[in-house]
Amino acid sequence: MKIYMLPIVIIILFSSCMSLKKDINSGKLAKDKPEPKKEAVDPEIDQKLAALERLNDWFSYPVAQNRVQKTGTFSQPYSRGGIYFEMYYDEKEVKNYAYYDYKLRGDLGRKGQSVKEGILYLNPADKAAVYYYPKKEGEFDVLKVRIKKMEPVPETVPEPAKTKNAKK
Repeated sequence: MKIYMLPIVIIILFSSCMSLKKDINSGKLAKDKPEPKKEAVDPEIDQKLAALERLNDWFSYPVAQNRVQKTGTFSQPYSRGGIYFEMYYDEKEVKNYAYYDYKLRGDLGRKGQSVKEGILYLNPADKAAVYYYPKKEGEFDVLKVRIKKMEPVPETVPEPAKTKNAKK
């Protein structure tokens, strides 16, 4: 009986070693890398974005005059979250300032509203915004608008604190 046990044990050990080698080669026993964290993104945000870009209506936001600058961009969050408007000057794209002023006044006039100073009026369908300067009657600027999704804030890894005696 002892003679038959030895080959059986050898066969079992050999088969388990082969199974182990197969698992290592297929990556089952390799160190699993943690999957990157998926950002919590509203699945309907793309639908909101598409619907907003077709909306031919004016949104109004009170904006301080010092935020409206011709040299840079500034942003305004959309009230329903996950989206923001980015405004910038582009004289190549906006050639007829009077057109936007006329369109805005006409659209607000149908609603029985008047244009107010210090307010940024934004039309997502036209991708344009009109800002009427406070205390400067009749002066306004037209800006181009980009509608963007808010990016999640990247997680920062704190760097180890350096001491005075630490060698570089």
